[in-house]
Amino acid sequence: MPDNQILPSDQSPAIREIEEFSYHVDEVATSLRLMLVDNAADASIATNKCQLAKDLYHKIEMRRKALIEPSRKFISNVNDASRYLTDQLSNAIEETKVKLAVYKKKEEQENIDKMEAFKELAKDLGISVNLYSNPETVIRASGATASTKSKYTFEVKEEHLVPVKYMMVDEKKIKHAIAMGIREIPGIEIKEEKTMMIRKR
Repeated sequence: MPDNQILPSDQSPAIREIEEFSYHVDEVATSLRLMLVDNAADASIATNKCQLAKDLYHKIEMRRKALIEPSRKFISNVNDASRYLTDQLSNAIEETKVKLAVYKKKEEQENIDKMEAFKELAKDLGISVNLYSNPETVIRASGATASTKSKYTFEVKEEHLVPVKYMMVDEKKIKHAIAMGIREIPGIEIKEEKTMMIRKR
């Protein structure tokens, strides 16, 4: 199917192809669910059936991926084309927001300078005044407004002074330590969880 072709709305043929596996899936899954494992022979049979189930699972996945590949390419191409345009808009918006922020900061500083100059003049004239600067924080246009929003970030300067409640446990290091054979870490309970692995011979 060409990359620029709209996919057909009728998905019934693809669904039917997947549903062709349903009989085998029901048979294998039901057999495994009902099976009792009480001895070595049962365990051997169960292991083989698990492998059959894994093989069937793999076949279904392969078929699914083959069926959705045209739509995956279609979606990817549409997303790429859209992203190319929206990225340009996003970048232009961010650049303009920086310009607006610089302008607003300049305007605020000019207001502060005017207030200070006015206070100095009043002082020279022997007039006592209480002036408060309350500059407009919003830029108003006919179709939109622009305003500043505070966002606080942080940088750790002296880690040893940071309270314990703000410290994060390094899970990656703990997992690495366990993989290296460490079984005791103060303040941490290490649990063993066993899972059964099925591999084809």
